[in-house]
Parts: sequence; structure tokens; C-alpha cells
Amino acid sequence: MNKVSLIVSGVLVIAVAYLFYQTQQLTSGPEQSEDPIVSDVINEDESNLSLAFVRGDSIMLNYKFVQIEQDLLISKARNSEIKIERELKKAEKESQGLIEFVNSGQATQSDAQVAEQTIRELEYSLAQLERAEQQKISKLEAEFQRELYDRITKYLKKYGEENGIDMVFNYEPGGQTLLYSSDVHDVTAEVIVGLNAEYEIENAPEVE
Repeated sequence: MNKVSLIVSGVLVIAVAYLFYQTQQLTSGPEQSEDPIVSDVINEDESNLSLAFVRGDSIMLNYKFVQIEQDLLISKARNSEIKIERELKKAEKESQGLIEFVNSGQATQSDAQVAEQTIRELEYSLAQLERAEQQKISKLEAEFQRELYDRITKYLKKYGEENGIDMVFNYEPGGQTLLYSSDVHDVTAEVIVGLNAEYEIENAPEVE
């Protein structure tokens, strides 16, 4: 759960950085300074930029897409754990049976060698299964991260164009890209409403 939450926070920072870069590209003149710190962005009056910010933690908690996808990721991760635990128990049972057979005094040296090789193969298979399940979950998390990034950047671009906003910053305790702003610039609630409205439209049942 914490890992997924960190992914969401990281996506918000990347999305804001992307929008910041895109705006700089659009507002820069042909003789733009090579120093990225020296920019008209510093002076809102001179650049005529309209600024706003969103609270990333609030979007993470209230965006329905995040809520649903987090639950799905957690469910799939748990299913992977159950699958690995089930195979582990089967392997342990088979290994224990082989060990008991070898120690019974009835097994030949050849039987012991076969049992040892079988146990090694079981261990290798379990390690392979664990790696495969981890890769599967990592892939799902990466896909979730990409889709969340696309959704947020696409909506913030649309929201900015509709409301005359040039830049939207992310404000989040402990990892903010905005140190201070009056709440008058906080558009989090409107953005969440808009994101959820679009998500509900996407998932509405088709009317025949």
C-alpha cells in the first residue's frame, strides 16, 4: 500500500514538472538564458503567468481511478503471494517425503542422488515462480504509474486551458514543489471533481 502511494506521489511531481517544462518552452523567447533559474517565471507580473496549485495527497485519496486501481493492485499482489505460498507448501511436503525416504534406510545411493536433485529442482522452480510473480506485479505497477501520469497531465492541460492557468504546481507536505501559496490559488477540489467526472463517464454502462 505504501509503495503504491509513493508511486502516486512521484507521478504527481513528474506531471507537474512536465507541465512546467512545456510552459517554459511555449513562453521562452529565442534568446532564452541558458541558466534555467533565470526566467520570467519568477516575476508573475512581467510574464503575465497565471499560477495555481493542487494538493497531491488529496488527489491520491479522492481520485476514484487511484482508489480502484490501488485495490486491484493490492488484490493481485495478494493473489501472487497466495500462489507462491501454495507452491511452497507443495514443495515442502514433497521434499520432506524425499528426505524421510532417504533416511529410512531403504534408499540406495542412487535413490539419494535422485532425491537430492529433485529437491534442488523444486527450490529452483520456487525461485523462478517468485521472480515471475514479482515481475508481473512490477509491470502492473509501472502500467498504473504511466496511466496515472497520462490522466493527470491530460486533465491539467485541459483544466489550465479552460481556466486560463499557465502553471499548476504540486503542494504536498515533505515533497512539495511549492513552498507557499495563498489558498486562493488552490484548485485541488475542482481538479478532483473534474478527474472523477471524466472517470465516471469512461466507466458508465453503455446505453443500448
